[in-house]
Amino acid sequence: MKGQNGERWIVSPDAQELLDRVGIASADSLFVDPRIVVWRDLEERQNGTLDFLRADGSAGRLHIKRDKHRHSNPVAAEAQGVSLLNAAGIRSTPLVAWGSLADGRSFLLTEQLYGHQSADRCLETGLIFDQLFEPTCRICATLHAAGLHHRDLYLNHFYVDQRDRFSIALIDAARVKRLPMFFASRWIVKDVAQFLFSTLEYAAQTQRDAWLSMYCELVKRGDVESFRRRVSRKAAWIDRHDQKLRAAKPKRNLRLSTEM
Repeated sequence: MKGQNGERWIVSPDAQELLDRVGIASADSLFVDPRIVVWRDLEERQNGTLDFLRADGSAGRLHIKRDKHRHSNPVAAEAQGVSLLNAAGIRSTPLVAWGSLADGRSFLLTEQLYGHQSADRCLETGLIFDQLFEPTCRICATLHAAGLHHRDLYLNHFYVDQRDRFSIALIDAARVKRLPMFFASRWIVKDVAQFLFSTLEYAAQTQRDAWLSMYCELVKRGDVESFRRRVSRKAAWIDRHDQKLRAAKPKRNLRLSTEM
């Protein structure tokens, strides 16, 4: 829907009460509200949080992504990505509102994934890879079986419910797209290579090989060894590219000190 002064303001079903509770009434306020704490500030966008109290006195948190410059509404892509994941049976970030200002800057407002922690941090704090082996593999297989790909399928985008490690949400949905008619295999290889590359610190080669074998079984791939070689080559390329990116843009890998 259109808001004031040409802004575009879309609220998810049942989220208006939450916005009223927090005191957010317009898209413009998300760019000037002093309660928003920016924890990542990149050239093109900012990530921030806004903490509040619920009616029952419990703590709540909203996450805000906002553009610094005019873009082709990238947050609309994230809202669409969440919808695609949910339709495939994969949980993602709870959407609250999204849209754009009259000058073209866009924003996205999501609710905290309470009681969740990124998979990489879970592994850093005591969980072992075997405990995430099956649920992460099934999510990857479900994603590709639904005709989707993620394009940034690293461990830190899998958020594990601390009450049930089999309940995992996949975030950073702006990168989720439908697999193209041609060269779909290229994007699938990239997804799998990114995931396995991100497990290097936490899993032995035998575990990674077993994970890939299970994935191939779930998606009914017959070319396991050929697929494994393609994934290995892509993972090696990712390693080289990642080292260059970290050196050039160290702030891109910042993450919240307090997990969801």
